[in-house]
Amino acid sequence: MYHIQIYRGGMIQVTKVAYAGTMNTPQDNQKFIALESVLNNIKEIEIISLREHVEEIIKHDKDNMYDLILNMSGNAIDKADVFVAYCSTTDYSSVAWMAFLMGYAWSQGVPTIVITEGIPEEELKVNYMIARVTHAHLHTMDEILNYDWANCPQYFSAGRFRLV
Repeated sequence: MYHIQIYRGGMIQVTKVAYAGTMNTPQDNQKFIALESVLNNIKEIEIISLREHVEEIIKHDKDNMYDLILNMSGNAIDKADVFVAYCSTTDYSSVAWMAFLMGYAWSQGVPTIVITEGIPEEELKVNYMIARVTHAHLHTMDEILNYDWANCPQYFSAGRFRLV
C-alpha cells in the first residue's frame, strides 16, 4: 500500500494522497492551494491529484466538466493510499460533492481524511454518510503537520462529527 522513496542518507515511507476540496470561490481556491502547499512540504506525502487540470476544466466551463472532474478524481483515488477531502466551507452543495468522492474512496478501501482547518467547530455538521466513511478528521494546522501520514491512524479532532 505505501511506497518507499530512497533519498540521500536513507529511505522514507511515502503515502500517495489523492487530494480534493471545495473550490467554489476565489477564497476557497486560495485556501485549497495553501493547504496543498503545506501537504507538499510533508516529506511522507506525495500528492497524485492534478489540481491544475481540474482548474483548466473549470476555467473553460465545458459542458461535461462535472463528469470530467469526477473521472479524474476517481482515477486519482484508485491510485492513492489515502484520500484527503478538504472542506473550506459548510455550504451543503460543496460538502455533498465531497461526500460523493468520500463514498467512492470508501467503496474502494481507500481511507479518507477530512480536513476542516479554518471552519469554526460549532459550524461543522455533517450527514451520517460523511461521518461513517471518515477515517480521520484533522481540524488544526498542528494536527495536519503532526499526523502520522505513514500509518494513517484513525483520529478525530475534538471527538466525532456532529450529525445533522
